[in-house]
Amino acid sequence: AFHRRLAGAAIAGATAAARDALAQVRDAAAVLVPVVSALIKHGAHAEARVLIDEVPGLDDGVADLLLGKVLLAAGDAGGAVRHLAAAAAVARPLYQARQLLPQALRAAGQHAEARVALEQLAREALYPHGPLATLAEWSWLDGRRTDALAEMARAIDAAPLHRRGRLRTRRAEWLVAGGDRAAARSELVLAIDEDPGYSRS
Repeated sequence: AFHRRLAGAAIAGATAAARDALAQVRDAAAVLVPVVSALIKHGAHAEARVLIDEVPGLDDGVADLLLGKVLLAAGDAGGAVRHLAAAAAVARPLYQARQLLPQALRAAGQHAEARVALEQLAREALYPHGPLATLAEWSWLDGRRTDALAEMARAIDAAPLHRRGRLRTRRAEWLVAGGDRAAARSELVLAIDEDPGYSRS
């Protein structure tokens, strides 16, 4: 009922259905987490915050994680940092809290702190190529092109073969931007060999 009403842009009806569902379950997070994610996608940030505030007794870090997600999506990076930092500081933080905190820090203009948080995440992540690729993207955005190329190479080395096509193609784009078309072509040849399913290469 929630998803049906949300698809029809009936936000009030959707949140009423969510409240009905929350009233029927012991594990409120099992309902609240997907509901908040769906509301964020529809831009219903205020409604998501109200629902989070209405649910008592969430596990440590869950409420702060959800509030941080909502605030980040709503453009309040400073507020998002506060909540995500709290969510990441609990005894057993959820991975998504640690994943979003660097994004919030960067959005709040705290670039150095964002890099430190993302580098820490890369050291502990099961799949470190994601955070490493993000570090490379940030370096490129900041005009540090040599660093970006080196960091993307590091991300490629850490990635499984079926994820390397996207990363090598991105690195090839940067090489072309720097005028090194031969190196870019070599990167794409490797991408096609390693990850033939990624057609952009």
